[in-house]
Amino acid sequence: MSFLAEAKDLRAYYITRSYGVERTVKAIDDISIQIKEGEILSIAGESGCGKSTLLKVLLGAIDPPLRIVGGTMQYRFGEDYYDVLSMSVDDLKKKRWSQISYIPQGSMHVLNPVRKIGNTFHDFIVTHRDLDKQETGKMARNYLGRLGLSAEVMNVYPHQLSGGMRQRVTIALATVLSPKLVLADEPTTALDVLVQRGVVQLLKEVQQREGSTLVLVSHDMGVHANLADRIAILYAGKLVEIAKTERIFNSPTHPYTQYLIESLPRLDDKSDRTSIPGRPPTLENPPKGCRFHPRCPHALEVCGQKVPPLTDLGNGHQTACFLVSEVDNSEPG
Repeated sequence: MSFLAEAKDLRAYYITRSYGVERTVKAIDDISIQIKEGEILSIAGESGCGKSTLLKVLLGAIDPPLRIVGGTMQYRFGEDYYDVLSMSVDDLKKKRWSQISYIPQGSMHVLNPVRKIGNTFHDFIVTHRDLDKQETGKMARNYLGRLGLSAEVMNVYPHQLSGGMRQRVTIALATVLSPKLVLADEPTTALDVLVQRGVVQLLKEVQQREGSTLVLVSHDMGVHANLADRIAILYAGKLVEIAKTERIFNSPTHPYTQYLIESLPRLDDKSDRTSIPGRPPTLENPPKGCRFHPRCPHALEVCGQKVPPLTDLGNGHQTACFLVSEVDNSEPG
């Protein structure tokens, strides 16, 4: 399976200057990750760990104060390679929606409140296809029908739809041009459990029908369990573990991942869940060494001195933890 997108040694910082004082927030700090063609990759972690920032870089939406200070980000569509960080604004616009699409956290970030849904579909489609309004309407209605959605939504305004239906329409809008890479940022946020289930099912159906690659950001580990082929765990701007979904849930190796899994509620289990001690560090001044070591009950001396490398445990399972890697800790790094 070939990769569709790849980041190498990526560093993306928020750099601001106010009243002569410069602040640097290391949101993504030296991350390398491959996104495979045709897979569903989930990105999990606490708030502020860099999930949404990584999605922004994947989309090529690198606007100040966000800056790329190191590393590379590359797409591979067919036999063609594209360096995201060197592409012009016009080239990126041509790729968006046709090759790369984005499902935002809230549907109203995409849907124009004063335009009917059909007009919004037309606006998206004509950006990349030379079609008139009648043709774009037919294309949108046919696509909505294939997804099991009523074509009647074309004639209404966003506020006339429920939150769940708006999110379904947003998913249809983001995938109507059959993009190769779909990026979804918390697509089930603020939806009740039953509606979440419908949205998750629709995402999976679209991915399987179109053969696209889906990268999903969510706080909800249940969403990851139901959707993902692989899960990448981020902590404080670092990739700490990545593996197939079954391995993450059944055999997590990084202490942070173990806490995430142990905190999940289980049927017929009324025992207290274990929470992670302490709080996440500030990314303006992260701790030296492993960024999780101040909160880790298993921390070794080397954990506060060196950054643990990603260790390959086989079958695509990688962990950045000295507890599971062989390390020469004679010299602090």
